[in-house]
Amino acid sequence: MTSRAVILREEYQSSGQVHDRFRILEKVQRGAVRFFWEKADPHTGLINDRAHNFGDDTHIEASTAATGYGLAALPVGVERGWLNRNEASERARTTLRFLLTMPNERGWLAHFVNKRDGNSVWKSEVSSIDTALLVAGPWFAADILATTISLPSLMTSTEGSTGGGC
Repeated sequence: MTSRAVILREEYQSSGQVHDRFRILEKVQRGAVRFFWEKADPHTGLINDRAHNFGDDTHIEASTAATGYGLAALPVGVERGWLNRNEASERARTTLRFLLTMPNERGWLAHFVNKRDGNSVWKSEVSSIDTALLVAGPWFAADILATTISLPSLMTSTEGSTGGGC
């Protein structure tokens, strides 16, 4: 006996609505990858916390969590053909090199930072969750992008430390 749920699913799949859902998902994914690519500072790799939808965008406030998401978005963009693998790899290396120089307190980074120099803005607190989201990005990106900076060196760096290192 076929359940009503199976019949409805088959009707739904044959109606073309599934195709529409995948197109919408792809549009959202592409837009996210584009945001993370375009809003990253070319010298630091730090990514804006926010941006204007229309007109000039003068925001310089970056989020360490957004930067982690941006690193994770790089291999998605590469695998989907939206980003060039070499350019994405170079962006990841640039970002990781800069992260090694950022001020930190015992390894924890500030939530909000100036995307040009990595210094805390808005009297931002150091944040374990934002640091964790930041560190998760290179883990995801490493397999696909084959970056040359090792994750252990990122996690144990004390360069720029204001609180005694990790």
